[in-house]
Amino acid sequence: MSDYQTLLYSVDDGLATLTLNRPERLNSFTVAMHEELRAVLDAVAGDDTIRCLLVAGAGRGFCAGQDLGDRAVTGDTDAPDLGRRLASGPTRGLALIKRGIHASAAHDLDRQLDLERDLQREAGRSGDYREGVAAFLEKREPRYQGR
Repeated sequence: MSDYQTLLYSVDDGLATLTLNRPERLNSFTVAMHEELRAVLDAVAGDDTIRCLLVAGAGRGFCAGQDLGDRAVTGDTDAPDLGRRLASGPTRGLALIKRGIHASAAHDLDRQLDLERDLQREAGRSGDYREGVAAFLEKREPRYQGR
């Protein structure tokens, strides 16, 4: 794969692995890391062979947040493209996915499958689901409302 200064990235058998690689700074984000992350996410989105993206942090911490010592950071920068993409997406559905993932650590398989069935039902009855289907059928970009 491509060489990055702040990330490690590889793809093997449908699994893309992205590792934040600034362990000496607890993997805190810099402008360069944001740019590299954008490039990796674009590569993942454009590769139909990738079925899963695993994000990890090198060293003892996953990510300490923004590196406040990064001199390239200014107060007047736009929100990252990633944030905009997430905010314009089906946020209700994303919240249900997050709920299922968080619950999985405490559930056995049967209980988790029951929860996921219930979450799928809830998602399938949402306004965002209806909007996604309508947008697909009308061949247009969806306009999700988070409902």
